Amino acid sequence: MHKQIYLIVPAITEMESLYQMVERAFSLAKISALLLVRKTINEKDYSKLAKKIIPLAHIHNCAFLIDNNIGLVKQLGADGVHINNDINLLEKAIKQLKPELIVGFGNIDNRHDAMIGGELGADYIFFGEIEGNNDNNDKIKELVIWWEETTNVPAILNLTNQISHSKILQQLEFIAINSEIFHTKQTSNHFLSILNNMSASKNDKISS
Repeated sequence: MHKQIYLIVPAITEMESLYQMVERAFSLAKISALLLVRKTINEKDYSKLAKKIIPLAHIHNCAFLIDNNIGLVKQLGADGVHINNDINLLEKAIKQLKPELIVGFGNIDNRHDAMIGGELGADYIFFGEIEGNNDNNDKIKELVIWWEETTNVPAILNLTNQISHSKILQQLEFIAINSEIFHTKQTSNHFLSILNNMSASKNDKISS
């Protein structure tokens, strides 16, 4: 199975530092989707950062996803939205954005929410915490394996801290990675060597 990279980028106020970090990631790997995680910054600053990064993502044929804000997607020219485990907001996003744009559903830690997200039409289900604090969470890994064996809707899991976990890695088409992995040559080379050994994809971005 080809592997595609879903890059998690934390929104920081230092715009140039953020841009350089993302630019470095694109120079090292084929990235299919990028989620700019809002964290604690206000909407105005988040929008400025997104406007800066979106053209860079599009140059590299990468889908740019907005974090949990439907209204900003079309306003900023993004490719879709990532909804954080809010069924009502997911329904609104699907109604307003699909089928033209991507709607993902995340922070899922149980079968019920995953099934609802899939049935409503989410383009992917992101299991566990977005930034990957799932190190020893066997429940999340079991959910991912169950989901991949049950449905054709892609599962995504942040594997930044467990990239060598071969069983779960084999199950996934889309692998979420924190942008920090590209900060040093050593960590980026380690990650890319693993993907290369598993025939990392050089193909399309996530599509709805």
